[in-house]
Amino acid sequence: MAFSLAHAGVLNLQALAFSPASCTTSQNAVRSSTGVAPAFMKQRAPFMFNSRRRCASIVAAADGNSSYRDLETVSAGSTEEISEEVLGGEIFRPMQDLQESGILDLVDQRGNDTSLARQRYSPDTETAINDSINVAYTLSYAFHSMAAFFDRDNIALQNVAKYFYDRSKYELDDALKLTDYQNRRGGRVQLLPLQAPFSEFDDPEKGDALNTFELALGLEKIQNEKYLALQAAIAEVGDPQADDYVKSTYLHPQIEKLKRTAEQVRQLRRVGKGYGVWHFDQELEGGEEIPEPVA
Repeated sequence: MAFSLAHAGVLNLQALAFSPASCTTSQNAVRSSTGVAPAFMKQRAPFMFNSRRRCASIVAAADGNSSYRDLETVSAGSTEEISEEVLGGEIFRPMQDLQESGILDLVDQRGNDTSLARQRYSPDTETAINDSINVAYTLSYAFHSMAAFFDRDNIALQNVAKYFYDRSKYELDDALKLTDYQNRRGGRVQLLPLQAPFSEFDDPEKGDALNTFELALGLEKIQNEKYLALQAAIAEVGDPQADDYVKSTYLHPQIEKLKRTAEQVRQLRRVGKGYGVWHFDQELEGGEEIPEPVA
């Protein structure tokens, strides 16, 4: 049976002076308004039952011809006793559990310069994330330079140029994702200086295309080493959240990128520097899709 706490007089119980007369009146009001015995109200509204118990103590004291001062003493003692009683089989008391467990100490009180989101995030992991951000930006910078080289009118390998533009954007996106993750974990992003990439990629023996793709493969292997070092730092401190993120977002796709670039290097070694390079460029028409990681 649905009932209103205000209609049942529950809120009025809290405001009463807890005299014997007012307690008797209030208990009768609860019974008559709800049609149920106060014992049922214990289950539905523990705080109302506390008030009922307090009133019962006062009425019992009045029946024993206690003075009103004695009634006040009984009332105060009853409140203290009931406040310590666990009613209704409570298994979760949030504030008391927080205080007893000491977890409130994990919420830093030192001001706005300290992250409140940070928890079990090692400084070594934070540093390794910043290093990986720098590597991703460096590769994006290098691939951008390669794209600009092949887009020149005297080179005119537009699809190779678009391929490296796409690679540059991909690495930039990796850097931004790492930045976002650093902030989500409560770390501090520290951007480092970027080394200027080469702007000329022609080679008298290999040709421009083969020389550039070999360089790209070398850069990707360096990046893979950095991601492996990042994962090792995470494993050492035991951070399963960061471990899962790095493996799924960076390490697994890195395997596919290395294989694809290695295949391109092998193809360019087969075709030489002449017509085969033009044909290779045509095969890259529309750019290059970065392979998704294999599940």
